[in-house]
Amino acid sequence: MFSERFGKPIVITDHARERMAARAISEALLLDMIETGEVRYKDETRIWIAKH
Repeated sequence: MFSERFGKPIVITDHARERMAARAISEALLLDMIETGEVRYKDETRIWIAKH
């Protein structure tokens, strides 16, 4: 998976896959969130992406 928005590959960890499964989030929805969601900065190197 690759993010056109950020120009970087997306690596989904095993833990992330488990959480996605628990929340019924598909890879397609994850990619949509990354590409179109609102970016919130936690600090200089970490972000959250949300979509409401």
